[in-house]
Amino acid sequence: MDRLLELTEEQREIQKSVRDFVVRAVDPIANALDADYKEIPESVLNGMAELGYFGATIPDAYGGLGLDYTSMCLLTEELARGWFAVGSVGTRGYIAAAALLKYGTDEQKRRWLPAIASGEMLVGICLTEPNFGSDLAGILCRADRTATGYRISGEKSWV
Repeated sequence: MDRLLELTEEQREIQKSVRDFVVRAVDPIANALDADYKEIPESVLNGMAELGYFGATIPDAYGGLGLDYTSMCLLTEELARGWFAVGSVGTRGYIAAAALLKYGTDEQKRRWLPAIASGEMLVGICLTEPNFGSDLAGILCRADRTATGYRISGEKSWV
């Protein structure tokens, strides 16, 4: 049986707030900039940083908003509705933060999570390999620890 997700009042407020930001800051410029392959303007990135969007899922102890994943998805959906590139720039931070939170040392978390949450540091991820594109579940490349470091097996492309 299919069920629609019931949003909380807070999630609806987040959705509306992000939609308002997009209408004000992204919609008026997105089509022209995208058509000319332009970068996201600093004014948009600064606005996203001021509103805490880069730290959506980062715990408040590291300067983030500490939102749940449903709220993060709503935030991303609204940003991407205005311009896919704007939604994508936030998503990369969520992926990097999740990896740091799960696998990072305390020192790495203290160093990098506040910088991601504040928008001071924009991050990138490298997933692409032949025959799988960016399908994370299909990636075959592996890094195996050896006595002297790591052995990488597999291929990456245009990263």
